[in-house]
Amino acid sequence: MNPQLAVISVGTDNDYGHPAAETLERRMNRIVSDKIYRTDENGTIELITNGERLWVKTERK
Repeated sequence: MNPQLAVISVGTDNDYGHPAAETLERRMNRIVSDKIYRTDENGTIELITNGERLWVKTERK
């Protein structure tokens, strides 16, 4: 599998330390870092498609 992006849903300043450093490392080994979206950093993340193309819209950059 060759993912082109990742979305990680995680609360800001959560008590569990998520996402784990190991999780981020594994994603960064397979996906360019600017294609990893995190709800704690980017806010709401929308994936929009017309059936052929995919766009990502975020609340924050």
